[in-house]
Amino acid sequence: MSTVTERIDADLEELIPLFLENTRKEVEEMKSSLAQRDFETLSRLGHSTKGAALGYGFQTMGGLGLQIEDAAKNGSATQAQVLIDKLENYLDHVEIVYV
Repeated sequence: MSTVTERIDADLEELIPLFLENTRKEVEEMKSSLAQRDFETLSRLGHSTKGAALGYGFQTMGGLGLQIEDAAKNGSATQAQVLIDKLENYLDHVEIVYV
């Protein structure tokens, strides 16, 4: 994945590092849930990621959270794995511009 630039409200700047750290922890929880085929937890984590991401202005991350939630609801382990990998890659490459 190439770099994705997200335009985030400058008033949120001090909150973003902790948010991203917590999101990385949620990605690890997603991996664990998927490994255990715990689709209910995976769906909840996808939903939580979606809501938090969109609340902070991370549109791409919010979309990935929604897709993870949907894949979990459908019991699609393969699709969920692809999306979790995309989310992790996104976190590694996102560029934040505060506006």
